[in-house]
Amino acid sequence: MVIGALALTAARADDLPRALGWLGAGVAPAPGPGTCSAVLVAPDLVATAAHCLADPKAGVVRDLASLRFIAGWGGPGVAQPVAGKAAIFPAARELANGSLPYDMALLRLAGPVEGVVPLSFDPMPEAPDTPVTLGGYAQADPAHPIRRDPCRKVLVALPVLGLDCRAEGGFSGGAMLTMGPDGWRLIAVTVAEARNDPGLGALGATPPDDLAAVIAGK
Repeated sequence: MVIGALALTAARADDLPRALGWLGAGVAPAPGPGTCSAVLVAPDLVATAAHCLADPKAGVVRDLASLRFIAGWGGPGVAQPVAGKAAIFPAARELANGSLPYDMALLRLAGPVEGVVPLSFDPMPEAPDTPVTLGGYAQADPAHPIRRDPCRKVLVALPVLGLDCRAEGGFSGGAMLTMGPDGWRLIAVTVAEARNDPGLGALGATPPDDLAAVIAGK
């Protein structure tokens, strides 16, 4: 019965935390490339994938003022859009001789997101079989968030985490979550689809010390 209940709730994207939102240019989400997901981690700060804020090849920061973060988009409690203000990138680092991507950044917003409780990063559950939920907005249809679970951790090479659930375009900056006794816990931010390994569907990243200090307000 537990398995059946888990399978039933896996399709209920409206159960995702309102701190998960859509990130892109324009006044409202529309299908197409160039959009991402993001997670509110402080009243005026979201975590997302670095390539959502800067061109990964040229290294040029995008027009942040044109970006809008809409927390809870497609759910029962949509917040007002808030524009981007400043990008905060971690110190350059190379993981596993460059074979694993570290692609996480923070976006300071022009103002706080009203009425939405931010998610804090929690230590990753030690039990390898702890189920993980993957949430994000697909570029092909960003009208509602997509929830995929239960996902298994198939790669743990911190700060990189790999899940067997499939990410797709637009999931970058989305949430990797676990459910604790007090509600949702954010364990990583999705940074990439995993295309070269049939058992690996999504790659996520946890914040390094420099980004963690910003999130904590230090």
